Formats: sequence, structure tokens, C-alpha cells
Amino acid sequence: MKTYLDALKTTSAGLITLANNTHIPHLRVHVSRYTEQGDLFKLFPGVFIRTSDIPPQPWERYRLLALGLGLRPGRILGGFAAAVAWGLWLVHYSHIPVESYTRARGGRHKPLPNEKALNGALLEHHTCDVGEATATTIPRTLLDIYRYYGFLPTFVAASGAFKQGKCTPSDALQVFAEARELKLRRIKGFDSLVCQVPLCLDSALEAIFLAQVLVQGSFVVEPQAVVEVGGMRYRVDFLVRDAGLAIELDGRAKYGEKGPEQFYNLEAEKMRADALQNSAGLTVLRFGYREVMSLQALSTVMHALGCDAPLAAELKELFNPENR
Repeated sequence: MKTYLDALKTTSAGLITLANNTHIPHLRVHVSRYTEQGDLFKLFPGVFIRTSDIPPQPWERYRLLALGLGLRPGRILGGFAAAVAWGLWLVHYSHIPVESYTRARGGRHKPLPNEKALNGALLEHHTCDVGEATATTIPRTLLDIYRYYGFLPTFVAASGAFKQGKCTPSDALQVFAEARELKLRRIKGFDSLVCQVPLCLDSALEAIFLAQVLVQGSFVVEPQAVVEVGGMRYRVDFLVRDAGLAIELDGRAKYGEKGPEQFYNLEAEKMRADALQNSAGLTVLRFGYREVMSLQALSTVMHALGCDAPLAAELKELFNPENR
């Protein structure tokens, strides 16, 4: 038998709003009862989700919170909330309150639980629709992440945006110029960051590692470098060319799912490794997600290069597990 719960309309993200279900008589009574019974969970006033649809991962829950806040009247998603709506590469954000502006274009509002109010002048063309919500544009989103969280998270987000063609460095620099006219605070250095972002990174993990290297400043790497061996060209994630050191990061599964595909890819990888290490004489260091996120990868490379400088305080603060 079909219930009122079954009749509730949902957004593309699986969210339920009172405004979108006025066809149901006595709607608030039914929603209140389903919430008390545990069938629905209230994200924000007027915005709900079926309890069975709540994902276990904190970053997915953050995404739903962001999209839910975006359905509230008068809200414009900003900062990490806008970045999640746009699908940008991010680092350490799921513990942060969902950020937004009001439609008063930068005016303050009393934030709801799990919400952080952003401030600063917001031009009309710095906002647009994304799905059923309104958010800051990608260039303005990058600028706001920089204003509130600094170099490293912004570098990672910009790397993904530029790589995926969601915006260009010129777009970001245009917003920076407009922000200077608006006299927005904490934007100094954003233009320099934009110019440092390569367009060739293949994953968020590569962007995070490169950002760590840039913040640390103890050595220089060449991203997505090409090494020629016996007429063959091999690409490595990062290369410290003068030191003969290649750095490889594990991204998505490299070897396929089926037996023949795995065998072929493993053989190709073996040939590649032999060429880089034996023929080209490179030292190849390989790291996975945990090693990058714990700063172990950065420390290991520094040790291999004879760098004895302490890790930058900004890195130790951001990548401290207690702060995630």
C-alpha cells in the first residue's frame, strides 16, 4: 500500500523539501510524524532526507548538507559548500560547517546549525545555478576558499577545476581583479597561486602532494614529466630531474578488473619500471594515499634529497589527524 512517505517528491540528490510537496494534504503533519518515527531526517528547516538514504561517508554527508542548504530560500552556497556542489577536488573539509551567502549580496544572516555565514561583497555575475541550488561561480569559489583557508586547499581545488575545464586561470584572475576593486580582504597572493597551478595533474592526490611541496619549499618537482628511454617515452607523476628521482602516486586502480587486462597492464608496468630504474637510472619512490595525507611521502622525499628542514607549520596543522 502506498504511503504519504512514498508520495514525497525528491530532488535529483534525493532531498525532500516542503516547498516541492504542496500537493500532499496536511504535509507538515505527515513530515513531522515521519521525522519522529525516524523515517525522515531534517537537514535544515523545510529540507529532509529519507533516513535510509543517509550515506556513511562524512564527505557524502557534507555534500548532502551543502545541497540541502542550497534549497533554502535566500541562500547562495559559497566556499567548500559551493566547491562540493561543483565537484571540485578538495582536502579536509567534511568537518567544516556548510558555508553560504544571502541573496543580499554579501549581507550577514543568522546562521542555522551546521551553517557558516560568509561575508564580503558578491557581484551578481559571481553567482549562478548549480542543480537546484544557487552557488558562487567556480572562480569566485576558489577565491573564497583562499580567503578563508589559504594556499593548499585552494591549490587543490584549482588544480581540479583547471584540469577538468570547469574554469580557466584567466577566469580566476578576472575575479581576483574584481575582488581588488571590491576591496575584499585576505586575497593577496591569490593571483600568484593561480599562476602556479599546472593544467596536467591527473588526480586530487597529485594536487595535494604538489601543494605540500610548494608550501614546504625545500625542493622543486616537475609534474607529469616525460622520460625518454631507448626511443620510448614514459611519463612519471613527478620528477626531481637533477637528482634522478621519480615520484609515483597511486591513483585509481591501474591494472583493470579482468584477468587478461590485469596481466597485460602488469606486464606493461613491469617493463616501464625496468626502463625507468635500470635503463634511465632513476630512483623511483612510490606512495599511496595514507603516505601522502600523513606527510610521510613528503618527509621521505626530503630525506632522499638530503633536505633536513623541518616540515612547515602550515602543513603540520592542516594534516594533523585531530584537526580533520
